[in-house]
Amino acid sequence: MGDIKVNCLLYADDAVLIAPSEAELQALVTCMKEECEIKAKRPPVEETASFLQSLLASHGPNYLEKLFGSKARDALEPLGGVEKVAIALSESQTIEDFGAALHLMRSDLEHLRSVFMAVENGDLGMLKSLGIKDSELGDVKFFLEKLVNTGFLD
Repeated sequence: MGDIKVNCLLYADDAVLIAPSEAELQALVTCMKEECEIKAKRPPVEETASFLQSLLASHGPNYLEKLFGSKARDALEPLGGVEKVAIALSESQTIEDFGAALHLMRSDLEHLRSVFMAVENGDLGMLKSLGIKDSELGDVKFFLEKLVNTGFLD
């Protein structure tokens, strides 16, 4: 279309992929399929917000400092609140994207990365050392594993 290159037209519930060759079209289809599969595995915003909210309600407004660092005080308000953090967790492709979306300090991002890596490696001792109780470990581990399994650490 003139000087504009269009590879994909998106509609409310459909997409049209455009490519100059069958091979390039197949590459676009494969890429789109992989991205959709990753998104399908990622916890939805509502589930993420509900999980974060329940942790805060059960354990106090500063509980999530254990995972996200000092900016997670006061029910995540310095990060924009529960909803903004939930959106960033659900929509960020990687932990780096998540850190950029919330303007996390490098030290907080590296701490969060170490928490995710501990979960990925089955090191529950690290989570316990943060003060996460045995009764909370299963839920926290399950939630973080969902993100790890979608390539969040890549």
